[in-house]
Amino acid sequence: DYSTAKILGIDYAMQGMAVFSEKIETEEADFFRKNEKRLAREQRKLSRCVRGSHNYELQKKKVARCHEKIRNQ
Repeated sequence: DYSTAKILGIDYAMQGMAVFSEKIETEEADFFRKNEKRLAREQRKLSRCVRGSHNYELQKKKVARCHEKIRNQ
């Protein structure tokens, strides 16, 4: 009987993150959002640096580290 069957809808936003149509508790991905904000801040700092300067190179490494951390999560 199909009238009693429940249909569950799942929407995958990205790997490891899913939104369900029912109220199912999932693991929070706050760590991802936090590091996304950190990446944005570091990229803004990089955009203000003078290209080719020592501080530009240091900031570029920080941005690369943020990208790597997000990719590894």
